[in-house]
Amino acid sequence: MKVTNSYISGFKMSFRNIKMTFLIYCINLVLALLVMFPLLSFLKEGFGNSMLPDALLKGFDFTSLADFLRSIKGLGSTIAQARWTILFYFVLSMFMAGGILFSFNSKERFSIKSFLNGCVHYFFRFFKLFFYMLIFNLFVAAIVYLPLIIIVKSASDTVSSEATLFYIVLFGVVIHLILLAILQMVAYYTKIRVVSEDSRKVFRSIFRSLKFVFKHFANTFSLFLLQLVAPIFLLIVILFLNSNVGMTSGITILTMFIFQQMFILSRVFTRIWMYGSQSDLYSKYNQ
Repeated sequence: MKVTNSYISGFKMSFRNIKMTFLIYCINLVLALLVMFPLLSFLKEGFGNSMLPDALLKGFDFTSLADFLRSIKGLGSTIAQARWTILFYFVLSMFMAGGILFSFNSKERFSIKSFLNGCVHYFFRFFKLFFYMLIFNLFVAAIVYLPLIIIVKSASDTVSSEATLFYIVLFGVVIHLILLAILQMVAYYTKIRVVSEDSRKVFRSIFRSLKFVFKHFANTFSLFLLQLVAPIFLLIVILFLNSNVGMTSGITILTMFIFQQMFILSRVFTRIWMYGSQSDLYSKYNQ
């Protein structure tokens, strides 16, 4: 019951702060445009009078595209720029997480000033959290896959079917995914704890959040799984629209662009919703 109530409460909290959704969406849109315009200029120069764009609208042709990519210059610098952009977006997401949680924790009417204050105030703590969790993730990957590699190598000469090796690897991957989900929950609740307590002791907060997750594992894990429903549903919808509407004319390209922007806006909302639901569940056990 607590899981359902927190799920619904998180939605209500996110809806009350709908301005925050549009603010984050606009920030994402500006960032995307900063990448798009140089890329469009690069592609326009690269395509020139080529008929490849028209051909690709009718269907994907890997051979033609590969020939085009080999023929153009400056592709390496464009890819490097894209990598830096992805890194910047990741840091920006970390930055905005502080503003989201601070807005929820303050219980006041949303304001851009308050949101940005939260972003700045908690950024370095969340940055430290990222590095700590990165170390934990690498450690978990090592303890799962190093034994798995040894088992597969030793079993490869004795098993009668490759299906057995497949199931061994699948079992290891499933275990890793479960552990990743637990670490992700710990990271979320650590952020919530840091903001709610205004704690600077990030490392200690991680272990306290780990204890919280396992103490209330049925509810925390159930809520985590429930929160995956909306993003997966949105992904299925956009893939369905992409395969059925297509991008074969100006109208369909515009239509898909609108759908994709709605998808991005919905993804921003579901991310805020996730923070809201977990914050509500956390507060229920720490009143």
